[in-house]
Amino acid sequence: MKVLNNNKPKIKWPIKHTCSYCDSLLLVDEEDVHEGYVGSAVITCPVCMHEEFLDIDDLDKTITAETVKFPENFWYFGGKDCKELKEEDIREYIKRAVKYFRDNPDNFCYQTGTGDTMVYVLNFSGDQEYDVVVCKGYYETHIPFEDIDKELVREELWSNKGVCLHD
Repeated sequence: MKVLNNNKPKIKWPIKHTCSYCDSLLLVDEEDVHEGYVGSAVITCPVCMHEEFLDIDDLDKTITAETVKFPENFWYFGGKDCKELKEEDIREYIKRAVKYFRDNPDNFCYQTGTGDTMVYVLNFSGDQEYDVVVCKGYYETHIPFEDIDKELVREELWSNKGVCLHD
């Protein structure tokens, strides 16, 4: 394949950027940009040392099972910038999952969460138990389907039985 006309505008360096943490106005050169979480373009503010995401696509890369890097390609949900989920909320999520399985006994996975917590409940009907996993301060990324994955879905080799509900 040959690109006849690239409609994506080329970035003209340097660019101006205001730090969202300390409001310093920065003049950023291409050499100042490094790869951050999930392939995004990031700079480190020289005034406050805060990592800043730039609204440019040049560093965006497609992550694959072969190229994924931990923790570089992951978002972190935890720490002072993230809402802490309370114990009573976690119990409510677990109760909701068990009710879901009672209404949908053929499914095996229920996922929900918010802030710094992700809750997974697995229905092991053969073992007659629910496996509950609570993740506090977790990392997450997304790996797009590759051609082989799309082919498996099209051929229905991955059945709908055992769908994991993402609440």
